[in-house]
Amino acid sequence: MPVDPPRSHKTTQADTDAFVLLIRRPVSALKDWLSSKEITEGAVFRGIDRWGNLKWRAPTPQAVNMILKRRAAAAGLDALLFSAHRLPAGYLTETAHRGIPLV
Repeated sequence: MPVDPPRSHKTTQADTDAFVLLIRRPVSALKDWLSSKEITEGAVFRGIDRWGNLKWRAPTPQAVNMILKRRAAAAGLDALLFSAHRLPAGYLTETAHRGIPLV
């Protein structure tokens, strides 16, 4: 399934082939998502408008952060304690704390 190549960000160089290895359940979940939304190209995760229509582009980092804060508040948590910027690092840290191998 072709998807856009990863964009460079503060931890990668523009000419670096950045990738993430996914196995087992994450692979199944990703395949199910791509199949159910009929995504064959473009961004894997995309914005959704107020009517539930899937957009072509990925949500902006600011939009992801806003969604996270709203969901935290809706769950009765202090939204100020949550930031989308920390999600990837938190995921890997929690994985390591639980002794789950990354490969």
